[in-house]
Amino acid sequence: MQRSIYAQALQYIAANKTALLANANMPADFEEKFTDAVEAFNTKLAAFTNAKIEAVEGTDAKMNANNAAYDKVIEKICSVGQVIFGDDATLKGEFSFEKMSEVLRPTGPAGLKGKVIYMIDGKPVVGAVGEIEGTKHTATTNKEGEYDFGSNLASGKFTVKWKLNDEVLAEEEVNIPAGVTVRDTVEVEVPGEPIVEVKVPGEPIV
Repeated sequence: MQRSIYAQALQYIAANKTALLANANMPADFEEKFTDAVEAFNTKLAAFTNAKIEAVEGTDAKMNANNAAYDKVIEKICSVGQVIFGDDATLKGEFSFEKMSEVLRPTGPAGLKGKVIYMIDGKPVVGAVGEIEGTKHTATTNKEGEYDFGSNLASGKFTVKWKLNDEVLAEEEVNIPAGVTVRDTVEVEVPGEPIVEVKVPGEPIV
């Protein structure tokens, strides 16, 4: 539709050029600039249209590849495993497309966030500094006691040490699954009380 409108505009300019140029109603170079603008638009529109077509083709290709992978996994891996381990429910369950997908699918980096609160009354601990031992990752709690180590952590089991004004409040052990951001609430003693080791496994954000 845009091309039709631009074509009609150019036709109108050509048919009424004399009247349009009279009394400086239209700049002398307007037709040239308008033509250049239309050509630039048409070039970008063509590129956009081609990109949409290629995107659809890419989606179709990906779907076909996924379907082919599904057929191969089911036929050559899962079906064989189901027969071999037919008497072992645990191992048999490993030979499903879902389990195979977990192995093949990229998981990406993991994350850790949550709150630090006082065990005695549940109030937030403000300004507490957490350090993930063996790494350079640190986080500081805000006025709500909330902290966030970000989403670029390695997966695995880590010990997180929490301090307030150089006094150790707690040391906790956290398990961070691959590709998952864990939300972890840490309960600590009031400063001056004995150090308590807090082990909170954390729950992935759904």
